Amino acid sequence: PVDALDPYLPDLRRSLRPYWSVVRSGVERRRAARAIMDSAQKGVLDLPARYLHPPFENFLAARLSATPVTPNQITVLTAILAFTATYLFATGGYGWALVLALVTNVLDGVDGKLARVKLKTSRFGDLLDHTLDVTFEFTWYLALGWGLSGGDLRAPLFLVGPALILVMLGTRAVSGVYKSLTGRQIHDHTAFDRAVRLVAGRRNIYVMLLLGGYLMDRMAEAFVLCLVWGIVTLAVYKVRAFMAWLGRDRG
Repeated sequence: PVDALDPYLPDLRRSLRPYWSVVRSGVERRRAARAIMDSAQKGVLDLPARYLHPPFENFLAARLSATPVTPNQITVLTAILAFTATYLFATGGYGWALVLALVTNVLDGVDGKLARVKLKTSRFGDLLDHTLDVTFEFTWYLALGWGLSGGDLRAPLFLVGPALILVMLGTRAVSGVYKSLTGRQIHDHTAFDRAVRLVAGRRNIYVMLLLGGYLMDRMAEAFVLCLVWGIVTLAVYKVRAFMAWLGRDRG
């Protein structure tokens, strides 16, 4: 029976019960379309992805759903824009690089929504999306370090990039340990975890910090702040994993 199904969807990090809708009019069709789009939204996200991106994502996904455009095509387009931002970060074009980074972060949510709305999810698409996401994000930090240091590989500012990448890899590793211990993702196991996820050191948050730094003519300081915030996030995750290991994580 439907009532016996677990409403929690790990991939969406939210509970979502099955529903059906009778469509007899244009109003009912639009209502059903909104319900489908709402069901494609992930539950636990950071502040930009939760409050700023959805209107743009929904607008694009709704219109693209009626076209032959595929989610994987959006993924590739997103990567092209992202790697263009990499070049701009490396060459000192920080303003346009950040514009492309903001667009990239929005489009990164469109391909997944489009796949869910059009029922075109696939393992290949998921692998393509995550592989490109990680790759272009890491190149951003290396390129930014290169640009801010003037290409000096021994300069402290250049080393911030590799350090930030190592911190992010550490965060991913700790998240994996937490999931193996609890069976749940560290992002949404408890109310505390969900609150942390809103501001945790991740790409959307880092881009907002860098944008603030650019507007205040403090790009170097903002880049260092990203690293500091990443270290704080990693420390919090380590504490949560340690609590899980001790068996004190009651959820």
